[in-house]
Amino acid sequence: MPLFHNLSGVEMKNAKSKRGDAERAAVWVAREIFNCVVTRRAVRTQWQSVDFFGADVVGKKDDGSHVYIQVTAGQDAAVTARRRKLEKYPWHISDNVYLLQLRQTEDPANARRKLWFFRVHYLSDGKWYTENEAIPVNKEWFKTWKEPDPFNEKRSECCGAPLIYHDICSNCKEHI
Repeated sequence: MPLFHNLSGVEMKNAKSKRGDAERAAVWVAREIFNCVVTRRAVRTQWQSVDFFGADVVGKKDDGSHVYIQVTAGQDAAVTARRRKLEKYPWHISDNVYLLQLRQTEDPANARRKLWFFRVHYLSDGKWYTENEAIPVNKEWFKTWKEPDPFNEKRSECCGAPLIYHDICSNCKEHI
């Protein structure tokens, strides 16, 4: 049985180009839903590919436990393949391992608009489980997570450096 249906009952497929969007949204999920204080995304370029024990995103919580997130924008076959990949690693009992499947459906209010969700699968004691509730993905989550400025400093317009005494640029030492 398909996980999500649109109003006509036909499952909607995702494009492969959604993989990057899914990874960016996974960082938001790690921060907003799983309460990770530090997150890192795997590196994937033309010449190298580095992941964290098969995961696309790793996060660390306040208590020191790790959250490993593998993301797919594919169908059920992609989920099965990634489950098998993650099962090969010996996970510590404190590690939280998730597989997020990006899905779409039509908005009941506007058929031209798409609603995005993550279907959540998690590994516990060597067995996979699927959450009953999906995580709705905000449109903002497809953009890169930006660390909030801890001091909420004002920055110079000339070079972006922090301001000293509210009006002197810390790089060029001139009044603004």
